[in-house]
Amino acid sequence: MIKGRTNVVGISPKVASIVRLVGAQLLEQQEEWQLERLRFFSEVTIAKIPKPEEPLELTDGDAADQTIATIN
Repeated sequence: MIKGRTNVVGISPKVASIVRLVGAQLLEQQEEWQLERLRFFSEVTIAKIPKPEEPLELTDGDAADQTIATIN
């Protein structure tokens, strides 16, 4: 990523520019890592949930006969 940006410009950036660029990339990556840890269910846990044979249905009053979701 950083090498690609220097190739586009065609010059070597100053040290302060490199520090800002790397810092911004690290902040973005760190936010993604935090969000991954905050999931209530991991992909492994979700995979363990048994799949129902029939679609899930609403149980609330007027809409009780409408199918709202099918888990494949």
